[in-house]
Amino acid sequence: MTAKPKHTHQVSEAINAAIAPTRAESGCDRYDLLLDNNNDHRFVLHAEWQNKAALDAHFTTDHFNTLIKHLT
Repeated sequence: MTAKPKHTHQVSEAINAAIAPTRAESGCDRYDLLLDNNNDHRFVLHAEWQNKAALDAHFTTDHFNTLIKHLT
């Protein structure tokens, strides 16, 4: 995802706030933030889940929904 320059800091904070609670979720094998070396406004989240049920449960968490509010 690419943040508008004036929102990059807020997007970065929102993503970083979601990392620890997401990694602690049952069924989360990996949740990593990757940064684009050529574009300070571009963020990539790489996630691996044990199954679809774990991913679906993630979509209902407060930290996921808070993150989505900052991205839309």
